[in-house]
This record gives sequence, C-alpha cells and structure tokens, in this order.
Amino acid sequence: MHGTHVAGIIAAVRNNNVGTNGVADQVKLMVIRAAPGIDPFKETADSATIYALGGTEENKNIKAIADAIHYAADNGAKVINMSFGIPLATRPATIYEAIRYAVSKDILIVHAAGNTGENLDKMDNLILIENFGRSGYSSLLDRSWSLRF
Repeated sequence: MHGTHVAGIIAAVRNNNVGTNGVADQVKLMVIRAAPGIDPFKETADSATIYALGGTEENKNIKAIADAIHYAADNGAKVINMSFGIPLATRPATIYEAIRYAVSKDILIVHAAGNTGENLDKMDNLILIENFGRSGYSSLLDRSWSLRF
C-alpha cells in the first residue's frame, strides 16, 4: 500500500482533474512486489509480522527483496524506491550486496528511514533526512522517530 502511494506521488497524471498531480508524470514505473507474504496493514499484523522482513539471512523474504533489486538493476531502473517501512539498516548482507550492485550501475536507491530510531549509518554514501514538528518530535503520535547517525 505504501509503495502504491509513493508511486502515485511520483507518477500520477498531471492536470487531469483527477486526484493529485505527480511530480514526474512522464516517468515509467517498474512495479515489483518483492515480499507478497508480508502485509503490515492487515488487522492481525503485530510487531513480529512487521519485523519478519528483518529476519535471518535465510529468510525467503530477504532473498526476494535482494532478487527484486537485482531484477530492477538489470532491467533498466534508474531509481529504486524501497518503501518497506521496516528496519533494514542492521539487517542481512544479502540486501547490502544487492544495493551495492544497483549503485554500481549508477542507480539511485531511496529507502524509508527513521521509523525505528535505529542507527542507520552502517552503509556508505547515505543521505539521511529527518522531519520534526514544532515539538521536536515527528508528527506520528508525538513520539520521537528520529534517525540516529
């Protein structure tokens, strides 16, 4: 769901009096659903479900994400949006290797960050952006979801 929302922000048709205007409505999207078994928005989702993508190196979802990154890199992607909304900063090397592969092909990687307060400075060439309201916290439940770097 989040990835669909982000795709709309990026590529929604402009000036057609329907919905919103995308910021780059002339782009082509390559839509890849890497881990279809994970749905953090279903009613039964709990922290274990949401955290499942950060499991062990053998986790099939981790491999699926890495495979999706390789697929995008090998099939013409210029930007890879990784709207997972789950922590990957301290997760398996498989993901890092796939990201490094994509970066070696001059692909920009964009990933959601900050929702867990984890230390995110484990990879090279990161730009981390924080968003805070007047209270000094993120707007979500007035709680600190800050980036640690």
